Amino acid sequence: MNSQNNNAARTAGLRTTYGFSWFDTLMAWCAVLFGYLIIRLLPLRSKPAGAALLLLAMYAVAFIWFRKSGVRPSVRSLVFAATGIAMLPAFVLSDLGWLAPLLFFSELVIWLYFVYSAPGNSVETGVGQYFWLDAAKAVFVMPAASLPALAGAAVGKTRGKGKKVVGTLLWILLGLLAAIIPTLIVTELLSFDENFRQIIKMIFDLDLEWLADRLMAFLFGLPLAFWGFAAFVSSRQRKLSDKITGEQCGRVAEAVRVFPAPLIYATMTPVLTLYAIFFVSQWGYYTTAFYGVLPDGFVYSSYARSGFFQLCAVASLNALALIFVSISVRRKSRAERVLLKVYSVITALFTLILIATALSKMALYIDAYGLTLKRVYVSWFMIFMVAGFIYAIVAQLTRRFRFNFALLLTGALMFGAIAYANVSGFIASYNADAYLDGRLGSVDISEITRMGDSGIPALVKLVEEAEDSKVSREALKSISEYIANNNKEKKMNILTFSLPRARALALLEREGYIEGD
Repeated sequence: MNSQNNNAARTAGLRTTYGFSWFDTLMAWCAVLFGYLIIRLLPLRSKPAGAALLLLAMYAVAFIWFRKSGVRPSVRSLVFAATGIAMLPAFVLSDLGWLAPLLFFSELVIWLYFVYSAPGNSVETGVGQYFWLDAAKAVFVMPAASLPALAGAAVGKTRGKGKKVVGTLLWILLGLLAAIIPTLIVTELLSFDENFRQIIKMIFDLDLEWLADRLMAFLFGLPLAFWGFAAFVSSRQRKLSDKITGEQCGRVAEAVRVFPAPLIYATMTPVLTLYAIFFVSQWGYYTTAFYGVLPDGFVYSSYARSGFFQLCAVASLNALALIFVSISVRRKSRAERVLLKVYSVITALFTLILIATALSKMALYIDAYGLTLKRVYVSWFMIFMVAGFIYAIVAQLTRRFRFNFALLLTGALMFGAIAYANVSGFIASYNADAYLDGRLGSVDISEITRMGDSGIPALVKLVEEAEDSKVSREALKSISEYIANNNKEKKMNILTFSLPRARALALLEREGYIEGD
């Protein structure tokens, strides 16, 4: 608390006025650059090292800006910053595929929360019951409070004629930028005339496609620049310090408890009864997968899919029901509180049984047909749900248990694990090895090919070791297509480097599929 009060005292003078310094102006243009670079990094899979370096630069600039502003980041904010920075090597060490945008988006959210909490703006000292409201304030509310700040900071502290000149130059620059698109359109329309086209080519000698690509990156990057810069300004000035406070959250939490407990009893009792009937009537059928036995009249694919998504949907609905009960039901007496806990625990236990059944069906499906990205990620999410429902049970039995902290920590650890695990490489290796040693009757070459750089070692292994000549030919064809596509791209540089790609190219060179430099 003392550190928060000290930060508040240091930044109190900035609450009513932006007071931009020359360094703030420099940071405003850095924000514009960062916004531009974020768009230029798309698609993220092609520039993994570039994404990691950009995010690291954003953390470095934030630390420097806080230091220049006299703000000492709180321990809480440093923990979140350390978490975000610790995740950055995953961009380079793993072939993330479509997980890369999710990781990048998560990193931006963590960065925003770090910026928000550094001067001590957090609603709570720890990760408590209002953490998710606190996170929403950090990501949405605080940046919106200072959204025009970037435009003012870009001008800086110039006064009089200097400020007028700078403002005029900025308007001229904005006008020139706005003129680019119609100019390009008119140029393209009039280029039917050969003489005009040659004159334009001699005057500009520019690649119009190259120019348009950079222009669009700048335009789409501007909103990101405004949002990030505004988040920092609001945080440093401790704006909205009297909004969404702990006391206000507590009052709102009590105000939304509008439903009486008997209503919940009447609603949940029939549902729980149906669960009990379902378990009794279908126990043998739905638990067959626990023993690795396929029921009569089914094939693996139809059995695994039968009821799987319904079980997942029911588990998700139960999660929403428990959240609803926890935040919107009144508890007037001790008996009501105890009975609600009992209903919540029973619901969580039934849901755990449903998830376990679904996971067993998924395991049976994987044993028969191998791994895919969807199967791995769905299984990962279901395991995370298992942790959430276990925490929900513990929270009902122990008042001191910090549910949000446990869930957030588990999510961070599990997300970090799957990001660093190079799931694509694991899937390709598992499927190839399982086919070669007889655990799988067939292998999906196209699925291994979809693993990108991480699929190359498995494809090479299949070419050299598969007894079925058709499998070898298909694997060799995929390798040839990979080499052809790779030759069309630029060689690896500091932005496009990734360890899986470096290993794939080194293996192909060592095995003689490509020639070395």
